[in-house]
Amino acid sequence: TAILLLFTMTCLENGSAEMLQAATTMLGGYIGFTVIFMFYPYIQNAKSSQKWAHGGIAASTFVYLILMITAIAFFGVNRMEHTVWPTLEMWKIVTMPFVERFEYIGISTWTLIVLTNLCLSFWAASRGIRQLFSLNQRHALIGILIISLILSSYINGKEQIDALSSMLDQMGLYLNSLYVPLLFILSLFLLRRKKS
Repeated sequence: TAILLLFTMTCLENGSAEMLQAATTMLGGYIGFTVIFMFYPYIQNAKSSQKWAHGGIAASTFVYLILMITAIAFFGVNRMEHTVWPTLEMWKIVTMPFVERFEYIGISTWTLIVLTNLCLSFWAASRGIRQLFSLNQRHALIGILIISLILSSYINGKEQIDALSSMLDQMGLYLNSLYVPLLFILSLFLLRRKKS
C-alpha cells in the first residue's frame, strides 16, 4: 500500500500537461500494435483469438505498470529524472549465489523481447512492400535489413539515440491518433459503398 500511495501522490503532484507528456514518452513501447493489421488475416479463428490478444496486451501493460511503480518507489521521483535505464539499475542490485551479475540475464531476456518485435516489424514492412509494389518479399526483406543496418551504424551516442527515440515517439503518436482512425473511417466508407 505504501508503493501505491507514493504512486498516487506522484500522479497528483503533476498537472495534466506533464501526464500527457509522460504518456507520449511511454507510447514508444506501444507503437508496434499496428503490425496486427498485417498479420490479422493470417490468424485462424481470429474472432476466438481476440481474448488471448487482449490478455497479452493486458499482461504487458501490467508488467509496465509494475516496473514503473517499483522504479518510482525504489529511486524516488527526483532521482528517476536522472536515471537513464532504471530497470537495468534495479537488476544490478539483485544478488544470487549462483549468478554474479544478474543484469546479464535481464539484458538477455529483454533482447529476446526486442528481437520478437523486430522480427514482426521487418516481416510486416516486407509484406507491405510486396503488396504495394508486387516485389518478392524475400528481396524486400533483405533490402530493409541492409538499409536498417547501414542507418543504425550512423547512430552514435546517447544523444542521437534519444533524438531518434523522440522522433519515433512523435511519429507513432501521429500514426496511432490520426492515421489509424482515418483508415478505419475510410474502410467503413468503402464497405458501405461496396454494399450499395
